[in-house]
Amino acid sequence: MTAADPMIACLSPLVGDIRQEMMASPRLSARGRAQRTLSPHEAWLTFKDWIERDNPRMAFIVARGLILGSMIPASERTWAALMRDEDRARLTYLLLPGTILCTPTTPFPAPRRGLPISELDPIRDRILCLCAHGGLTGMPQVSIPGAPVGGAPVGLSVLGARGSDATLVAVAQALSVEPKT
Repeated sequence: MTAADPMIACLSPLVGDIRQEMMASPRLSARGRAQRTLSPHEAWLTFKDWIERDNPRMAFIVARGLILGSMIPASERTWAALMRDEDRARLTYLLLPGTILCTPTTPFPAPRRGLPISELDPIRDRILCLCAHGGLTGMPQVSIPGAPVGGAPVGLSVLGARGSDATLVAVAQALSVEPKT
């Protein structure tokens, strides 16, 4: 029994057939690495002109990500783009219309607030292995707070096919409704 099982059981009346499959693979860490490569570089490209023109003030962690994004070599970006294409094709195959995929949002309960960056970075790397699906592939993904484990919430991540955003919002709303007693 996992912390997400009660939430998944609540989905049964909404979605019908529920099937559990092993999804973990050695590619989980590669998916996270691809997202950590593409996201900061694409953020840099998006905000580069504004940053160079206005020299805005921003939090250190944001500035650090943008600076690192500006320095990612083309060879790394090419590899990450190939990973994105492979994962996009895989999820397109798995997420047929009307299908949703549920995974834990994190491999552990939520980290406590206020951790120093040196402690938070390795935690974020582990979290990204599970929650990079949507950002990396362009598929809609929503994370819903779930059952507490050790006093901290464990989230359920729900992914759908392209264009299923409204369905995922409905699933999130249905799961967030407190049962009436």
